Amino acid sequence: MQATSSNWASIAQCYSGPALRKSAWILLSVLYFSTPSFADCNITMRWDNDPPYFMGRNDQVVGIDADLGLEAMERLGCNLVFKKLPWARALRELREGRVDMLSGAYRTAEREQYARYSSVVGLVSPNILFIRQDEQNSFNATSLTELLDSGFKLGAQINVSYSEEYSALLQNPEFEKNIEFLSRRESLWKMLARDRIGGVIASKLTG
Repeated sequence: MQATSSNWASIAQCYSGPALRKSAWILLSVLYFSTPSFADCNITMRWDNDPPYFMGRNDQVVGIDADLGLEAMERLGCNLVFKKLPWARALRELREGRVDMLSGAYRTAEREQYARYSSVVGLVSPNILFIRQDEQNSFNATSLTELLDSGFKLGAQINVSYSEEYSALLQNPEFEKNIEFLSRRESLWKMLARDRIGGVIASKLTG
């Protein structure tokens, strides 16, 4: 049996309309086994606190993506081991073969050089921009380009690809000064609450 193990390709088109978080998994390699068992098939999956997809609870990892990963590996006869990592490091660990599976990974040409994406589409959730409530009346941007061109301060995770437009904007040094990069999304929410950034991009569920 040949099993291509998945990736949860997530996310995003732009901000003039809702984007989608399409669940797909991404694995470093293709697994080959005829009668796998928990004894000889161990798959490592990255997680971090990101409700409702991943949450640590009573020494266990729970959440939507955790449950999907456990179910998929059980059907393959494999044991799933969770490894807590920030996103940028998780991508590096996947590329170097120390992590087998990520969820919520937007498909890019660079990642396709070392990772396999599943074609399974699961949970769909809008990917949107969250701003402070007291600024909503003055907010009228219809695209990410227009937003950053206005001097808006956007919070973003390191090495996260939210959309093709976002990835293209990162190549323009004019916009880099308007993006605050952090390793964890939880820290971005705290910065938004303290009015240190103008907005955070996240799926509707996580937001």
